[in-house]
Amino acid sequence: MSRLLDARPLRRYLVVHPERNVALIVSDQIFREVVCSGFCALPPAHFHLIRTTIKGILYHGYIYDPG
Repeated sequence: MSRLLDARPLRRYLVVHPERNVALIVSDQIFREVVCSGFCALPPAHFHLIRTTIKGILYHGYIYDPG
C-alpha cells in the first residue's frame, strides 16, 4: 500500500508532532497479520486507525504513535 506513504493523515501527524522526524504507517493487512499477531515488538495499542481516500479509493491504515 504505497499510497499510504503520502496519506494526508500521515502528513498531518508529522505537522502535529514536529519533534518526530519520521512516522510509521502500515496497511490494515500488515497491522492484522504482523502487529496484532505478535510478530513484531510494537504493541497494537500504540497504533491509531486512519481512513483516507486517495485517487477515489478508500484506504485503511494504522499510524504508530508511541505516545
